[in-house]
Amino acid sequence: LKHCIEYDTSRDLLQLRKGLLQVVKSVGVSRLAEQTGLSRLSLYRMLSKHGNPRLESLLSLFKALGVHLWLVDESFVKTRQKLVRPK
Repeated sequence: LKHCIEYDTSRDLLQLRKGLLQVVKSVGVSRLAEQTGLSRLSLYRMLSKHGNPRLESLLSLFKALGVHLWLVDESFVKTRQKLVRPK
């Protein structure tokens, strides 16, 4: 899931949504629907190819999954890449 968002260059975060859908299916759609207050259908729709999830829905899904969303600037990313992937 982390790689899906780090390397997703699409405008609509398609790779992130694909990764989230896989995680949701593995954890259990019904269970997460209950925890998030969203219907199963809403989860499937927001994570589909043409889905357009609201930030509120994504945040509730992240919370149910125990995932935290962090924002970092470009300099952090460049520094991290140098430390993690030395040449």
